[in-house]
Amino acid sequence: MKKIVAIGMLVIFLISSILVPATAMKTQITKNSIMRFHTGNTQLQLKIVSYRRAIIKNVGDEDAYDIDCEIAYKGFKTGLAYVDKWIEKIEAGEEREVYVHGFIFWFGFGPLLMTVTASADNAEKVTKSRFVGFMLGPLFFPI
Repeated sequence: MKKIVAIGMLVIFLISSILVPATAMKTQITKNSIMRFHTGNTQLQLKIVSYRRAIIKNVGDEDAYDIDCEIAYKGFKTGLAYVDKWIEKIEAGEEREVYVHGFIFWFGFGPLLMTVTASADNAEKVTKSRFVGFMLGPLFFPI
């Protein structure tokens, strides 16, 4: 009886050690292949124009699709710190402007750094940062 139990436990162990890694590998392959197709030469380029505006330019040969752009501010402050924008398509050689809308209320002290990040389904993620001003309480002095 002990022999049958031992053989049964060994069989269950072997089956589970084969199935679990196969399932994990299938899940990882699915995660890595979702909406990521890199074809041709699509490349995004960023330019920070002011403390509110940035330009995303497609300098590649093919159109960029489903562009996700983020604008984040870093520094010793309170208030608005993050803006997310989605653009459906930027054709090859074209550019789009992204900006922070409306009134911005900040309160802080010291330098303020603006970081813009953009990525598309068929282009690599690009990031650009720039010192955009200095804060003194509720006053903001742009550079």
